[in-house]
Amino acid sequence: MKKYFLPKSNTLLYLSFFSVLSFSIKAQNVGINATGATPNSSAMLDLNTGNTFTSPNGKGLMIPNVSLTTTTDNTTVPVAAAQNSILVYNTNAAITGTGSAGTGYYYWNNSAARWVNLIDNMAPGSPWMLLGNTSISTPAVPGTYGTSTFGVAENFLGTTDANDVVFGTNNIERMRIMQTTGFVGIGTAAPASRLHVRNLSANGAAVQGSMTNVTGYLGYTNNIALGAFGTVPGASVFSADPTSNGYPSLVVMSTGTANYAATISYSDIWIGGYFGVDNAQAGFSPSAIYGQVNHTVAASGVVLRPAVQGYHNNTSAGNPAYSNGMLAVAIGNAQDCFGVWGYAQTSSGTRAGGYFEAYNNTPTLQAYAYVGSSVGGTNRKILGTNSVSEIVPTKNHGRIILTCPESPEYWYQDYGTVKLVNGKAHVDLESTILEICVIDQNNPIKVFTTVDDENCKGLAIKKGLTGFDIVEMGGGISNCTVDYQIILRPKTGYGEGRFPQAPGPAWLKPEFEPQSAKAKNQTLGRDIFYWPADWTVYGYDVEKVIPIGMVVPAGPHAGKIKIADGVFADKMPTSKPQP
Repeated sequence: MKKYFLPKSNTLLYLSFFSVLSFSIKAQNVGINATGATPNSSAMLDLNTGNTFTSPNGKGLMIPNVSLTTTTDNTTVPVAAAQNSILVYNTNAAITGTGSAGTGYYYWNNSAARWVNLIDNMAPGSPWMLLGNTSISTPAVPGTYGTSTFGVAENFLGTTDANDVVFGTNNIERMRIMQTTGFVGIGTAAPASRLHVRNLSANGAAVQGSMTNVTGYLGYTNNIALGAFGTVPGASVFSADPTSNGYPSLVVMSTGTANYAATISYSDIWIGGYFGVDNAQAGFSPSAIYGQVNHTVAASGVVLRPAVQGYHNNTSAGNPAYSNGMLAVAIGNAQDCFGVWGYAQTSSGTRAGGYFEAYNNTPTLQAYAYVGSSVGGTNRKILGTNSVSEIVPTKNHGRIILTCPESPEYWYQDYGTVKLVNGKAHVDLESTILEICVIDQNNPIKVFTTVDDENCKGLAIKKGLTGFDIVEMGGGISNCTVDYQIILRPKTGYGEGRFPQAPGPAWLKPEFEPQSAKAKNQTLGRDIFYWPADWTVYGYDVEKVIPIGMVVPAGPHAGKIKIADGVFADKMPTSKPQP
């Protein structure tokens, strides 16, 4: 055993120390304890006070306390290359510099030329702290994302070798970042996309996004009730708006230089898009589907501009079914009902509530018709190619067609029967006929008669402005019965003349019409009589009587949509009108 001598001046101090602790020294190690135990052979210095610090012998080891200003402070504790790993306890909470972490144990690292916090054992890295980090070095934007590596001095959370980063709770994996692709999987260890979220339960949602008034889900598998339309078991995307603030469940926009539709819906199983509205309120009229196009520039060339368009294409053989470009069905129960309601308003000379065409496949046969139209200066309820006909389902002769007579100009017809008295009879025209017809010297009544008495000597007609006389010729005094037919010029369309210009198909603009299609009688710009609008004749307020959802045809809000009673707008609003 080595021997140590104590200076006389410190003898009393050392004796006092030894009276408390047993101090033993052997070659290569030192032991300090209260029991006299031999120091552990694996330790250069073995401090042992037992398991309790409540006894007078309970002591700990105090490392020198210093106040470091920065992690590169080599003045407070002078250090040199030979003093690598020197340990101190920093008391300065405001220490700054790389790896600074407030008060605590720091050791000097020669290669880094700074003090390193003991928690930071990356020689000399910077650990991620539970309470946050300071003075980190944010990585620069990578030159090539997914392949460029971090710089030596850049801080990041992850791995530097080819291993996945895995996050978990309760010793169970919850999320994984694949080292091969960078794909992130939540609920799956094999993500198939940049972010792959999988719900491990049979019900619920894989992803939920919400804020104060809206909530949306991705991968939603709970049953979704759709009012009168039934229930669906779930949806890839589901949004619910349970609040009273009127937020939409889904908004899809396509702006700027986008070349595709804002929404593309596709199915090879059932309906491509299903829309339904349950409306239990009487004050407004929502549509299941509403489409509106606002054009702010003039069309370049001839362009069809539909708000709603349907197209059906059948490529199969045979004739087993029906192709429908648009199918409209209305079930009104006890209220008035219209399968299709067409409305058109423009200052152009061509407008129609409905336009219809039919072709064969060649196409060599064509039929087209305008309904509720004003085309080329002429107003018509029906205007089109071919005849106007009626179908009659007879029991004994099959289903037959009856065709209306046509004429080069517009006429009213009326029929009646009168009895001659001593060879004479007078017929007064009804006041209604007098109001709706033009009767003058240029437009006299046309009367055609048939007599049922073969002894009648013939009949002559004396026409007046309000009626006509039937007189038996040759002074005859027959008392026979006479059937008559009268033809009169109506006021409606008066001024059109004979064989007025007819329109071509709606898609044929007048400026492109061939000269050979031009009729001699051009009515455009001519003063033609048409009856005033219904509300003008009878003096009712259009805005009050039209249904909600209809365009106002006249008045201060003409051209606007009636949203609710007293509420009008240029378009249907995106939110429900408030009373």
